[in-house]
Parts: sequence; C-alpha cells; structure tokens
Amino acid sequence: MKVRKKILGMLLFIAMISGGCIWFVSGREETIIEEDKYFRIIDAGEQTYLYLIYNADGKEVKNGVSYRIEPWIHYIDQEILEIHIGVGTETFYCVYYDTTNDRFSEQYESPVAAKYNKVAFLDHREGETILIIKDMFDEGNCYQEYVLDFAEMISPVASAEFKEEDILLITYSSGDSYEAKTKLLYTKEAYIRAMDFTVKEPQMDISPEEDRIYREGYLKVLKNEIPTIGKVEVKYYKDLWRAGIEFEQLLKEKDTREYPYLYYYDDLDGDGKPEFAINQGCMFLFKYEKEQGECRILYQTESCYFKTIVGAGQIWRHDGLHADIVRDNYIGLGEDGSFQDILWLEKGINPKYPYYQVGVGDDPTYFEDVSEEEWNEITQPFFEMVENNAVPRKTLEEVFGDLLEENTKE
Repeated sequence: MKVRKKILGMLLFIAMISGGCIWFVSGREETIIEEDKYFRIIDAGEQTYLYLIYNADGKEVKNGVSYRIEPWIHYIDQEILEIHIGVGTETFYCVYYDTTNDRFSEQYESPVAAKYNKVAFLDHREGETILIIKDMFDEGNCYQEYVLDFAEMISPVASAEFKEEDILLITYSSGDSYEAKTKLLYTKEAYIRAMDFTVKEPQMDISPEEDRIYREGYLKVLKNEIPTIGKVEVKYYKDLWRAGIEFEQLLKEKDTREYPYLYYYDDLDGDGKPEFAINQGCMFLFKYEKEQGECRILYQTESCYFKTIVGAGQIWRHDGLHADIVRDNYIGLGEDGSFQDILWLEKGINPKYPYYQVGVGDDPTYFEDVSEEEWNEITQPFFEMVENNAVPRKTLEEVFGDLLEENTKE
C-alpha cells in the first residue's frame, strides 16, 4: 500500500509541475537546481529529479523524471540542447533539442560525441562493435558506419570530438592488447572539403653556392660516397632495392631522356631547398642535409606504382596491375612534414561487380563505399590535378652539368 501511495504521489507531482504549479513532496518544497530560458532542473527530494524543456515562446514542450542521478542539460552549440540522463554503470541516454526549429531528436544510448547537428555512438550487433555517425535529427542528411578494431569492453572509446562538421577525432582501445589508437574519421560530406587539390609549384630559394653544395651532395650519393638513411636502415645507393646503376653507366647515359635515366631535382617538399629523386625500378626521394653531410630517404615506392611527382609535396601513386581493380593514392605532407597518404581511391571495373571506395588519411582502417555520382564528384578535381600537372624530369647532365665534367677529368 505504501509503495502504491508513493507511485500515485509521484504521478500527481509530475502532473502538477507539468501544469506550471509549485508542489510539495513528502512535505518538502521543490528546489530549482538550474534554469534557463529553455530548460529547468528541479530537485523533488528523495533522489528524484524533474526536468522541463521550453520552446522560444516559453511553452513547455517536454518533461521527464530522473531517479538517483541528477540530469545534466547543457548547450552543445548556441542552438542545440543536450538532455543527459544517467542510469549508472557508465550508461546514459541523450536527447537533443533544436531550440531554433523546435524539434527533438530520438534518444541515443551513451553517445561518444555530439556537435554540428551530428552525433556519434556505438552499436553492438552480431558480436561486432560499430561506430555510427549521423545527423541527430534526420539521418537522411548524414548516416555512416565505421568498423574499427575496438577492444571487447563496455566502453572502448576513451575520447571523441568533432573537430569540424564532418570530421571526428577518436581515441579508443583496440584489439586484444587494448592498445590506444587515435584516428580521424571523415564522413562522405568531408571528403571533398578535406582535400586541397591546388598544385603547389616548387619554389627554389637558394644561392648558386648553395645549389652547388646540394648537387655535390646528391652526386656523392650516386657515386656511393655517402649513405642514404631511411626510417630504419642505412644503405648506400648501390644497395638500394631495385636501384644502384653503376656510375660509369649513368655517365654514358647522361643525356638520355627516358627511363631509367631521368631524375627530379627541385623543391619537392615545399621547403625551398632542392630534393633529388630517382626512378629505377623503385622510386626514391632523397633530401640532402648539407649541415650534417647526410642524405635521408623521404619517400619510396615501386616504380610500377609510381606515376609522377605532381608538385611540391604532392605525389601520385597508381595501381592498375590488379584484375578488375584500379587504385590511386594521393601522397602529401603530414603535419610532421613526412610524406603520407592523403587520399585513397579504389574502383572495381568488372561490369558485373562495379564498386567505388574512398579512404582518407594515412593508413585508413576502412574504405567508405560511395555511389558512382559521389565518386565522380570526389575524384574529378583529383584527376584533373594529377593528370595535367607534373614536376619536370631532368637528365643527369641537366641536373649536375659541370660537376660531371669535373668528375670525367678526374
């Protein structure tokens, strides 16, 4: 009987509050914890909380009750309210209210991020954890699923934040080792905006004296007088994979304008200093550090995949060797100044099983399926850039000139 009276009392309390009345529960007056033009949070006593949502005209449009845990209502931007209701054990529910358009979202369980009318949350289905990003009010505007290597735990996401409208930065525990990984996830709407397909023209900014020092350094590489330094290994030119033509042979072909006797010598990474690249079965891009007298390998890839250096810090990689699949990569400079994959494109050309996929970022763990129309929209500016621009290649004579004559006299 006491339980029944308590339930009836609570229902009566809610009804009175919804009608705009001040009421008492168990002889205790309500306490307003927080209020705003669009919401009010009330402590009703006995670990019971009431929240009310108002529209721009001051009319109540929603109310609810939370037990034991005080609700949290805050703005995720100037127009959107997040109504956060905790239920314990790291689980909570959120509903979003658009104060400008007077509309509510559906209820989301434990979202990991929300902003720009987007919400990100985890969904568990058939033993797999999937990250979903969608428009919180209308998934027709945006809905995408991402399969990441989440660790098997209740809350594998350590943090997540929308850095821009369609870009989510997420840190999570992965795999059996629970290794922490951080990734940028792009929605389809962000693919085009995230790419800058402006050609960056090489801009050499050195004196004739400096130019000679750089050319002497790269010539020493070809003559195996100084080693090249990769990420791990230190090797001489003669030991590089699929490279290492004898210098005497290079001299004989110093005026040859064809593979494999053409070179790049220009500002290839946008720093105003000359880099040097060869393409002799494997493409290697070198950077001579004149202060240390050392030469580093900035980038390398097999010649069968290397297409061209498009501009300063811009490389086109093309793979058309696999049956029914064509792949293209746009390699550019990352935030740390190293060459990284910026854009991944994959197209299935078998007429029975056509498909189009796009990936963004260095070593993405997923490719996003797009329609043919979206593919054309995304890739058109990329192909216009890479097919119509290229840093000029030079003969050995054009790169080293008088230094070769001095070498011959020796």
